[in-house]
Amino acid sequence: MNHSPEPWKIISANDSDCEVYQTIVDAKGQRVIDGYPAGGDCADCMGYPDVNEGDLERIVACVNAMAGVPDPSSKGSSGEAKREDSVV
Repeated sequence: MNHSPEPWKIISANDSDCEVYQTIVDAKGQRVIDGYPAGGDCADCMGYPDVNEGDLERIVACVNAMAGVPDPSSKGSSGEAKREDSVV
């Protein structure tokens, strides 16, 4: 599995049907995660989770900090990390 290329960044976006929201884009400008204000109409009607700007900033910081680290799911990787299938 390949991941979206770094660096990631947060930008403001606007859907034609929704309010302005924050979204994370990768180095190619592809949307990775959309964050809608908690309780916003768009998040509720479209089934998106409420992800606030502080959470988006933490996600971007973590992903960019890991830039260059081999993907443990790729062939030939010596990484010891494994995926947890259960979510608490």
